[in-house]
Amino acid sequence: MENHITKTVQHYGDNCYSWDVVNEALNQDGSFSSDIFYQTIGAAYVPLAFQYARAAVNSFGGSVKLFYNDHNIEYPGTKNIAAVQLVETILSYGDNIDGVGFESHFIVGEAPSAASQEQAMAGFTALGMDIHQTEIDVRFQTLPPSDADLAQQASDYANTVEACMNTPLCRGMTVWDFDDKYSWIPQTFSGQGDADLYWANLTRKPAFDAVYSAIIAGGSSAPTSTTTSVAPSSATSTTTTTSLPTPSRSKTTTMLATTTATAKNIKSTKTTKPTKTTKAPETTTTTTTTPSAPTPAQTHWGQCGGQGWWVPNISIEAMHADTYFRTGPTTCASPWTCQEQNPYYSQCL
Repeated sequence: MENHITKTVQHYGDNCYSWDVVNEALNQDGSFSSDIFYQTIGAAYVPLAFQYARAAVNSFGGSVKLFYNDHNIEYPGTKNIAAVQLVETILSYGDNIDGVGFESHFIVGEAPSAASQEQAMAGFTALGMDIHQTEIDVRFQTLPPSDADLAQQASDYANTVEACMNTPLCRGMTVWDFDDKYSWIPQTFSGQGDADLYWANLTRKPAFDAVYSAIIAGGSSAPTSTTTSVAPSSATSTTTTTSLPTPSRSKTTTMLATTTATAKNIKSTKTTKPTKTTKAPETTTTTTTTPSAPTPAQTHWGQCGGQGWWVPNISIEAMHADTYFRTGPTTCASPWTCQEQNPYYSQCL
């Protein structure tokens, strides 16, 4: 375990913002889940994993943040309390953890309120932990959803984002995935789904504008602006489009699936450049898109080319203007050169 963590963290260096060092170590009742690490080492494997990860980061003078990630800790209860105690145990081994990931997989109409989620975060932020909402989706248990169902999903999404915006140490949100075509839910929960901000045909759901409005409002409740969206069944839900205010908050918001790594395994989700198919709604609002900043040279080990080489174009303006992606860096910082590994991947070596 020490070798795996050390080699992995050192290999990627500061190219990673953070690592999920340990993922889903707890059962719903707060006990430890059984895996090879727990069976062989015992409960100490968790603080030891963070100790090894911190040592690896310190070995190259990095600033990479280290997180524990889990589900069903987004509201007060037994598992939330157990997770707070787990963080306290990790801290007893040294300053080896920086934050906690709230996976935030919810069911429409059963998601915790914003106040409940804020209360759940408070136990961790009291320990100085950053919070990331890492895998947000809100699934329907019965398909297809009605207009009322879509409105409830939008409210559940907005409450989740509002909780983060109201918590200073909540640093950002990540959805899982951003459109229904690539969602994990239909393969895991038969007959359920439509959990993401976009339909499979890449048209927006009311939840998209609810999230946008919650971010702009900075956490306070605000009216939701909705757009016309077309479900995969081709049934059209027609709603009123209103102009949206200018962004005023700078909290980091990542509306894309990201790569995470754990002491148990490394799991990654690749983002794919979507084909824009959204029909422009009837509106007199004029939208101005802010140009992307110049792409910097890639660092050692980083990707510098390949078919479909795109990177997230992350900003509030880009999110609402549908300019989610830009071409990734194709030059390397000196003394590294871009070397093709295969048609889909080139690396600075």
